[in-house]
Order: sequence, then C-alpha cells, then structure tokens
Amino acid sequence: MKIRLWITSIIAVFMFGFASFAGSWVGSAQSDWRYLNDDGTYAANTWFQDADGSWYYFGPDSLMMHDAWIGGTYYVDSSGRMMVNATTPDGYRVGPDGKWIQDAQGGAGETGAASAAAGSSADAAGTAGAAAGTAAGTASFDEIVDIFRNAFASSSNDVIQTGNIYGENNNTVVATVNVTADEVGYEALFVAIAEAVFEETFPEVLSAASEAYGQRVYLRIIYTSGGKVYDTVTY
Repeated sequence: MKIRLWITSIIAVFMFGFASFAGSWVGSAQSDWRYLNDDGTYAANTWFQDADGSWYYFGPDSLMMHDAWIGGTYYVDSSGRMMVNATTPDGYRVGPDGKWIQDAQGGAGETGAASAAAGSSADAAGTAGAAAGTAAGTASFDEIVDIFRNAFASSSNDVIQTGNIYGENNNTVVATVNVTADEVGYEALFVAIAEAVFEETFPEVLSAASEAYGQRVYLRIIYTSGGKVYDTVTY
C-alpha cells in the first residue's frame, strides 16, 4: 500500500505538480491574488483547479502567475487562467489539455518556444534571472545550471532529495538524487520508479535549455539510496 501511494504521489509531483485545494481566494486585481488553503498556508509552486474547472498556477511567492509560460508547457493568460484550445500571445498553439503543441504555431513567435520554456521552467521554480532564456543562445551555462538547481529544489520532498548540483564541461548538469524508500528492501524499486519519472519529465526541459544555451545540454543524475549508488543516467 505504501509503495502504491508513493508511486501515485511522486508521479504527480514531478510530472505535473497539479493539486486541488479547499480554501478561499485572497487579494485583488491591484494587489495580486493568492489562494488560502484550509490549513492556513498559501498555495505556492503548484497548480490549483477552481470550481469552474479553470487551472491557475501559484509561484514560489504564492502569487498567482499570469501572462506567462509555466514549466515551458502551459500558458496562463492575463486573468491567470491556463489557456486551452487557443493560440498564446507569442503565437504558439495549446491543446484541449492546455499543453503546448510542438511544431504548431499560430503565426507569431520569432523567439523559440523552447527558449521561452526554459525561462518559464525557471520562473516556476523561483529563478529570477531566467529571462535570458527568452531568445535562443542568450543564456549562459551558469544560468542553465541555476534553472535545474531551482527546479530540483522546488520538487524535493520526503522521498526524493537532491544533493550537489553543478556544471561540468560547459554542457552537462550533474545532480545527485537520493531516493528514500519507506520499507527496507525496496530501495532499488523506488530508484527505478524515480528514473522512469525523470526520463519522462526532463527531455522537454533539456530541449528548452539547449535552445536557450545555443548548444546541446545534458543532464547526468546519480541515483543513490541509503548511501549506496544505484545508477547513473545521462539524459
């Protein structure tokens, strides 16, 4: 049962981060909006689905984001709603699930959508200097490393914790990820599931980072559990 619950939660955290809350909206159009959860905390670094079915994203400062790409995949309009079946202001199509349709453009968009995605991924993780990712080839490698450093930090939880993250050879981001199993003997299984989730999650981010940097960016993750290295994977 614990393993099944963990699989469900870890996929939700790393692939989408979507969450639904019971609580109330706080703020105004002038002061920006927040969402107050029933436990007294504000929604932050997460999606929220309102009663009408619309999705909203709250940044690390708990403010509702608007007019921005989230995770390089979804776009929230001036009201904060995630756009669906529409063309974004910078000319890219999003489908019925709100996801950016690659290679489909509505006519505008001189900068690469993947470059904007790199900047948006960092914004969602709380990286203030990610604006350099808005035009192909304008981001430095240090900024690319910071994008991943903050993305990992915002996604860490009781099961997955990231250790040292650094750049290597000006093209590879190296991260140590420790996976904590809730039962002895399941470490290898937990690592395997974490690998599968990262393999699904990071190619799109790497593509965006590569375009922002102007050359191929690699991500090497060293997976550990209980002080033992289980695997090293380069994406």
